[in-house]
Amino acid sequence: MTLPRMVNDKKLKHVQWHLQQERQRLHENVLLRKAILEANYASQVQREKDDIRSRIAHMQPGVQKTFLRMRLDKIKNK
Repeated sequence: MTLPRMVNDKKLKHVQWHLQQERQRLHENVLLRKAILEANYASQVQREKDDIRSRIAHMQPGVQKTFLRMRLDKIKNK
């Protein structure tokens, strides 16, 4: 090997190492973002369920019973 070839190989390895480090950082960021999005989605679904339960709880008993029966029929028909 000649000296310029060795220098080029060394530079190439250095660049490859930096790219690998950058890839690892990006991968960690993507995983973190994914975890945050999943947690936010789960939280939103829970809030919506709680909102529906609250609305049902504020109905009068007869209306509640009718609403829940209609909802159950709708779910069974799907």
